[in-house]
Amino acid sequence: MLGRLSNPATFNPNNRLVIYNTSVNIYAEAVDVDKRGIITDAGTTLAFVTLNPGPNQEDQISLSTPFEFTQQSPGQRAFLVDGAVSYICNPATSSVLRYSGYGFDNPQQIPPRGAVSDTLVSQVIGCNANYTPGTAQRGGILSLDITLGTVAKILTCCTRCTW
Repeated sequence: MLGRLSNPATFNPNNRLVIYNTSVNIYAEAVDVDKRGIITDAGTTLAFVTLNPGPNQEDQISLSTPFEFTQQSPGQRAFLVDGAVSYICNPATSSVLRYSGYGFDNPQQIPPRGAVSDTLVSQVIGCNANYTPGTAQRGGILSLDITLGTVAKILTCCTRCTW
């Protein structure tokens, strides 16, 4: 991989490399162990080497075992991932929770096994999420509608996240 890693200090050899994730179900890809796909297999370690230190510095990431990426990134981008993260909206408990620190499962358990949870939003009375996968022309789109409220007041928030 050529180019410069934006923050080499945060590099972890146990991260996984992802190229062109437009999959609706990255969890299925992440647990597959056939040495091909969009995300490196669990157990594959990464090595980071700086080439040509100085103004023309390039960084290289190599894999401990062979892996065939099935897609080419039109934007020539790759991502390092250290695990799964889930956001679960539950009006029954009036909350939106963030789950992290767990591995990939297919199908994913709700709540995820072994995850650490944090409350992000309370007083939730309704929510809806819609994901549109990315394409060669644009990133994926996540639309969130969250209704917050008490008996006397209701606020509806809507956001659209693109990456």
